[in-house]
Amino acid sequence: MRGYERGFDANIARRASAITEPTRRYGVEVEWLFVDRRTGEPIDIETRKKVVCGIANYGEGWEAVDAHRLKKGINGNTATIGKELGKSIIELADVPSDRLSVMKAHLVENARAIFDAVEPLNVMKLGTGLHPYALPDERQLMEDPRYKAFEPMLGKNLYLHTITAAVHVHVEVGKEEVARVMNMLAAYVPVIAAIYANSPIYKGRDSGMSSRREYNWDQQYGKYPTIVGIPPLFTDLEDVLMKSIDLPSYVTTRGDDYLVYQDQPGTLKRFIENGSTRAYSIYAKENKVLTPALEDVYTHLGSIRWNVRAREKTVELRIVDSQQNVDSIISLVAIVKGLVANIEKAEGLAKGYGVEDRKNARMDALRNGLRAEYMGEDIKEVAKEMLGIAKEGLALSHEDASCLEYPYSIVGSGRNMADVHRHDYERLSRDRFLESLEFSLRG
Repeated sequence: MRGYERGFDANIARRASAITEPTRRYGVEVEWLFVDRRTGEPIDIETRKKVVCGIANYGEGWEAVDAHRLKKGINGNTATIGKELGKSIIELADVPSDRLSVMKAHLVENARAIFDAVEPLNVMKLGTGLHPYALPDERQLMEDPRYKAFEPMLGKNLYLHTITAAVHVHVEVGKEEVARVMNMLAAYVPVIAAIYANSPIYKGRDSGMSSRREYNWDQQYGKYPTIVGIPPLFTDLEDVLMKSIDLPSYVTTRGDDYLVYQDQPGTLKRFIENGSTRAYSIYAKENKVLTPALEDVYTHLGSIRWNVRAREKTVELRIVDSQQNVDSIISLVAIVKGLVANIEKAEGLAKGYGVEDRKNARMDALRNGLRAEYMGEDIKEVAKEMLGIAKEGLALSHEDASCLEYPYSIVGSGRNMADVHRHDYERLSRDRFLESLEFSLRG
């Protein structure tokens, strides 16, 4: 690491070298929007507490961490139910697994515990990327210092994601594979977005987008476009780290405390080179002088909103709207697993798409779904190639390719869930339309 290798950067290198060798486990984070069945409005903070309390009381093995978070030990790993930016968003981060069947079983079991607990509360669980009617505003913001820390940077744009929900997939990789997997998966972001887009209705009207939720990310970080969307290409893990710390950095942590850098917009690289910086402590409500720590790097990596990003032990895909059933979620993991297992062939197709091509196709897919194009080609044709590569990869992993039936059916019909919802929105009442968005454990 050029220029300032002493001390801090040597520690980064050692920390990076500690990333586990490939175990090929996959994890999934699923978010749902919880709404009052009687009014259709997002649940308030008191109802949220009742939801969490109900899961702790009735969900087998779940233990309360605090009023908003739960954990459950499974085979030496921990599943968590946590909080997100909006009061009505509840996230399940399930335990990682190397088998899709095991992941599906855990997801069904844990989701059922959540849904059983909320049934007496007359609450609906929406499997969509965006509440179609509620307004994103300060009233929806979760009361948490973590989110308050982002206000100086984002202002009112922070509220855009108080009524959204998504699905994220993680794959464990060895340190030598981080850049390779990121480069490959980023090429398929537009295709995956086109298949799984699920948020066309916004503020009570057709937004003109297939995935308005993802488009809102671009709006939210409008002043900082380099930290959202398609990432650049990387040569190795060091290149990932160096390009990441050269991006705008606005918040860090020390233990449970969140601190907002006073040098705005600054970069973590500048902080490291200077050896110190001033930051405002959300908890202590005072400015503090910080010196660089490894915690700053990993907090920063978690603040980057690329559609494919590096975490401490995984590569994360984060482009997909929340889905309406278990099979669609598992099929997304299956695509990622198949592509990684068949990475040489996946790279062969991916290398034909440069960063700008990926960016253009992503925006087209967010707007037009399966009617989009990828470098002048019908994106459905690219999707068929991608699914074929993933199917071969699943066979190499001794997985059942039937997990891909959902995306094959979507691509074959040329209609994703955004198209279905747009049609339903035109013919159904408000109450019936919300009911049509409810998540199902069947299929």
